[in-house]
This record gives sequence, C-alpha cells and structure tokens, in this order.
Amino acid sequence: MSEQSVTRSYKTFIRKYVDDKYFKKYWQMHILGDGFLGHYYIVVYKASDFLSPFLFRYYVLIENIKKPIIVELKRASHVDNYVVFMKKNLRDNIPVDLYNSFVERGLCSNIENGRKEADLRVGIYRVVLCLYQNILGQDIHHIYKDIELNDITNIVPLEVSPHKRIDKIEIEKGIAESLAIQKEQKCKIFKEKQTLANNKEIILELLKMKLQQISPKDIALKMKNKIGRSKVYEHLRFFFYNEIFSKWLENKTEQELSELNGFLPKRWALALRFEDIETNLEANKDNNSEALLEFEKFAALLREIAAS
Repeated sequence: MSEQSVTRSYKTFIRKYVDDKYFKKYWQMHILGDGFLGHYYIVVYKASDFLSPFLFRYYVLIENIKKPIIVELKRASHVDNYVVFMKKNLRDNIPVDLYNSFVERGLCSNIENGRKEADLRVGIYRVVLCLYQNILGQDIHHIYKDIELNDITNIVPLEVSPHKRIDKIEIEKGIAESLAIQKEQKCKIFKEKQTLANNKEIILELLKMKLQQISPKDIALKMKNKIGRSKVYEHLRFFFYNEIFSKWLENKTEQELSELNGFLPKRWALALRFEDIETNLEANKDNNSEALLEFEKFAALLREIAAS
C-alpha cells in the first residue's frame, strides 16, 4: 500500500475519534458514508437504540468543529417508499456555509431547488453521495435494486438516459454495468493528489507551531517559503484536533496507519469497502454469473453486519 497522505491519516484518526465518542451508545448502527466538505467532517448513518432495537433512524453527524452537531433526518412519506426527509430538516440545523456546500454538490437535482425557501423531499442517498462527489443534475441509481439500502456501496449517480436504460435491462446485467460505472467513479474520487496537505513534515511543523501558541500570522511569516498565509489558515482549520492528532501521528508508522481502518467496528465495513478500489467490485459486463456472485457476497456481508 502506498504511503498515506496526511489528510488521509487525519481521516483515519477522526473516524476512530468519533466512533469512540458517539457510536458506542447505539444498539445497532451502520455508517452509510463519511467524508469532508471543506473543514467539516460528516458521517451519515442509521441507528437504533436499546429501547427500540429494530426501529432505525437516520442521522448526520457534523464534527471537526468547536460545537459538533447531530441532526436526525426524520423520514418523510414517499409514494415509492424511498428513504427521504424534508429539506428544511437539514437546512435549519446545520451551518449555512455547509448547507450551501451540499446544495452546490447536488443535495437537490438542481441548485435552484436547494436554495429556494419552499420545502421539498430529499433522498438520504443524495446526502451520502454529496460527501464523495458532485451529483448536480444526476439521478441516483440503487445498484442492487433495494431502495432501503442507502450506503455508499449501493448507490451510484447516473445521467437520466443511462439510468432509464439500466433500469430496463436484466437485473444481473444492470448490476454488473452499475458496478463498472461505480468503480470508474471511485478511481477518480480517491486519486491521490500531490498537495501540501500530503507533506507530513510541513503539516507537522505547522501544527507544532500552533501548539506553541504562535499566531497563524506569525506561522505564515516563518513558513513563507513553504506555504502561503491563506493555506496556513486553511490547514489549521482543517486539522481542528491539531494537538491530539500531532501526538497520534508522530507515533504511527506508515504500516500502522494503513492497518488502522481494519480495527474499526463492523458498522464501518461498507464505507471502508467502498474506499478499497482494488476490491473486486466490478463484475464482467458480459458475465451474468459474476454479477450474481458479487450480489451474493454483498448480501452475505449485509447479513453479517445486521447480525452483529
């Protein structure tokens, strides 16, 4: 496995942080998707409590900020039984700049619907996909035809015409083609970029100065040949838990960092599965038996998670 960027290491760190802090209280829970929008770290999940173990509710956790937020996305009625909620439920309970980011990435099918005051139904699947890519103007297809499964491994954005075509072909062929499209998208989503945020030494130097109570302005002056002032502010905001992350990162080898996600509970299994672009998710488009085999593997994983 290639060396992890510092931003990916921070994502590993914050996953373990929020899992320990928030998720152990639930009777059952499954992560539908997680990611950063700007400096906000967001987890979309469904969960049940000890009093109602078979009644799942949907939530958005917003972390990496001074006052974290958990919003319950209360399920609204839908003529076709898709998992939807009212837009106002999200808009009125999260920071304005974060809501605007969701809108710009496709929370609604177009920006106008996202910005207008009038309330409307929004699919939980759109919230999940916004954490990974821009889906403006696109339909959302449930790969395995189960509209109750809205984790990131079962949904893929498609243009209207391909979506209609895939819905009309044999289920096995549709699954295989959808998985192939999803894998192409995954490669683009997780393609590593060479940026300052991947430079472990520079980021550690920046965070250590912050721990020494040096102002962002003075940090920018000290590092003017390495990083600009605007980037200093951007990175300090992104690495919100700079003190505990710095200590945590210093004591981890690259091998340890690559293995840490494997120690997360099963509730993270599908989100982690999606990130593994080497996983054999793409069935041969002309081989229905391979598509069925992938479906059976996926169904077995879901049953295992549900039983845990």
